[in-house]
Amino acid sequence: MFQKRLPAWSYLLIAIALLGFGSQLLTNTQTFFSTILMILGTMVLIYGAIYFLFLRKRNTNELKKYKKAVKQSKKRRISQSSTTRPTKQGKIKTYKHRNHKDAPYLRVIDGKKSKRKDRATF
Repeated sequence: MFQKRLPAWSYLLIAIALLGFGSQLLTNTQTFFSTILMILGTMVLIYGAIYFLFLRKRNTNELKKYKKAVKQSKKRRISQSSTTRPTKQGKIKTYKHRNHKDAPYLRVIDGKKSKRKDRATF
């Protein structure tokens, strides 16, 4: 609908900034570019420090175990889908399936064992 317009003093401030920017670029080009690069470098350093100190997600041990289990599950699916492959002579080569008792992709996740209910108190 209707857009809010900026006050007149903000247009004046922007015009003065552009005038200073243009004059600095024309008269002192090398210093201008070195100043811009130093400002950008400082901004990158500050952002990097904030990111590594506060924003980065901490990988917990459980998350690492979950990612490892997902990777193993993907490998298992790929190996199961490629159990029968035709060879170059047109013969089908079959592979032996593993016994389900010693499946390496299954992991036991330890729960909170200390909070077991005492069956004798019921």
